[in-house]
Formats: sequence, C-alpha cells, structure tokens
Amino acid sequence: HGTEYVIFFFFSSRRRHTRYISVTGVQTCALPISSATTGENTIFVRMSIKPDRRVTIMTSIHSLIDQNAVNRKEKIFLIAPETNRLMSYGQLQVHVRDIARLLDDIGVQRQDKAAFLLSNGYWTAALFLGVMYSGRVVVPLNAIAGDSALSFVIEHSDCKILFVSAEYRQKYASTLNSLPNTIELIDVDVDNGLCGGDFL
Repeated sequence: HGTEYVIFFFFSSRRRHTRYISVTGVQTCALPISSATTGENTIFVRMSIKPDRRVTIMTSIHSLIDQNAVNRKEKIFLIAPETNRLMSYGQLQVHVRDIARLLDDIGVQRQDKAAFLLSNGYWTAALFLGVMYSGRVVVPLNAIAGDSALSFVIEHSDCKILFVSAEYRQKYASTLNSLPNTIELIDVDVDNGLCGGDFL
C-alpha cells in the first residue's frame, strides 16, 4: 500500500531546491520543486511512495491540512514542549480557519506579507500555518538580529502586519514604536493565543 511521508521545503525564486527523503534503508528519492502554484514562500509536499515508485505530490498547505483533518482528525499533530499542550489535526484545521477569518477581518489581503517576531509555542505554530493556509506570505524575523538590522528588515519586507510576543515587544520597544503606521502590530501570547486568549 506504500509508505507515506510528510515533508516541507523552503524555496526561493533564484534556484530550485532538492530535498532527499529515505525510501528504504538503502535507497533515496530526490524531488526537485519545479513550480509553486500557491505563491507561498513555504509549501508542504505530501508524498506517497508506491510499489511502482510513482509519486503523488500535493503542493497546497490548504488541501494538506484539510485532508489530514478528515483522515487523522483525532491524531496528534503537535506537542508544545513548553507547556505539553497538544494539537490534533482537527484542532489545527479549526485554528487555521480562525486565523484566516481574523486576517480577512483586519483587511490583510491574499499574498500580503505577515511578519513574525515570536518565540516557539503552540500559537506560533498555528499562526505560521494559518497565514500560509489563508494564502498570505510568512516573513519570519531573526529575534537576535539587533535593533538596526531588525528595523531595516521589517521596513523593507513590505509586511502589512507583525505578530509580536510580549518578550520581543519589550526588548525591541524603540524599534517597533518607530515603524511606519502602515504596519499593524498584533500582540500574541505564544502559549495562550492572541492578546492572552484564543483567537476567536
């Protein structure tokens, strides 16, 4: 019946990337990414390695999340080690749809960029996938870059919103307060959700 793998790729417009996965103990399979139909900067690829070695590829995070919510609804997708909180595939679908509605409500358009200045956590993972699920573009920021570098990257990223945790809101207060008013800052508790509570 074949073996199923779920992997992800980061790609750029400058060159194609190839990622290797293990098919058996001694064989590998290389798949170059030739195109990105979603316009996202990160895509998940679902691969079913069948006996005849044909490969099925799904390049949409949206369809991958929805399919897993049907086939693996109660199975665990994520364990947040900081709090031991669990997220099932069904809960992931609920979260990303809530996040998509939130972005619609605040006027973030498809293909707009959303920057992240967050530490690891349950809602950081949900937000990353929710932004991509909804057709927006993720812009992860380096939290140790320093004020000058961070300010330069944010202002040249063309991001419309910036999700920020309390830790970095305080650490980079002067930088964030001086950003153009075209960038909306959204406070996130990485363990408990938006502004200390669930998103919706």
